[in-house]
Amino acid sequence: MTLDRLKAMEVFVQVAQLGSFTQAADALRMPKPTVTTLVQQLEAHLGVQLLQRTTRRLTLTEDGVACKERGIALMREFAELEAQVRGSVITPTGRLRVDVPAAVGRHVLMPVLPKFFERYPEIVLEVGSTDRPVDLVREGVDCV
Repeated sequence: MTLDRLKAMEVFVQVAQLGSFTQAADALRMPKPTVTTLVQQLEAHLGVQLLQRTTRRLTLTEDGVACKERGIALMREFAELEAQVRGSVITPTGRLRVDVPAAVGRHVLMPVLPKFFERYPEIVLEVGSTDRPVDLVREGVDCV
């Protein structure tokens, strides 16, 4: 089984911030044994001990402190990346040139245009209607 390093880092950061495997498991909505295993696998992968564990206390080692700080920054960067990518995917923008046969335009395309514009308000749609073959490149049409 390969280690999902990003997930393991997220789990470690949560444990380090909360000071508890149980609280981290609750916050992440994961079983406690999974949280424990992921932290152990991360430690094994890195070849260092990140946490000092006793029955009553959990403390970060020197490597654990450094890993927590970098891990927090990494999680923040990853969240920003996800938000940026989701934002670009969720709100497509630009011009779209479409050419359809007259019957398709009238009976298929036109009835769904209001819903299309509601969902994609940033798209500028140029619709042509012809029954002749269209040269996409020469005529600058994106879709037929």
